[in-house]
Amino acid sequence: MFELVKNLYGGAEVTPPGDNFSFEASGAISEGAVCTATTNGTVVTASDDTSEAYIVAVEEAEEAGDDVRGMYILPGMVFRAPKNDDAHSGAYIGNNSMEMDENGTEVKIDQDPSAASGALTLLNYDDDFAYVTFNKGALFK
Repeated sequence: MFELVKNLYGGAEVTPPGDNFSFEASGAISEGAVCTATTNGTVVTASDDTSEAYIVAVEEAEEAGDDVRGMYILPGMVFRAPKNDDAHSGAYIGNNSMEMDENGTEVKIDQDPSAASGALTLLNYDDDFAYVTFNKGALFK
């Protein structure tokens, strides 16, 4: 589950965000999942090879056609997300190629950073969580 913990541009601690919007889900989406936009105007859970994230769901959708509220991913947003495992021996702060898991809910910190090509920059991590920002999104490059 990706949780917004800080907005570096706004400077304010924000949890949960008050600026979220309603989208139509193209399938089941869990709360805190990173989503991408589809060509038919719905949102879908991001996969591990997603390069341009669109929103983070702030509630769940049980099936296609359900409304799901989400917040746009913008530059400067710092997210906390569970790590999928212990950090790879080559993982380092500042790595800008970290990937999400296939459900868009965890950071794959156990991957070899030299072989990764993900959309996240690793800012920090502890025993349970990784702190990341998105390299680019649907609303910024």
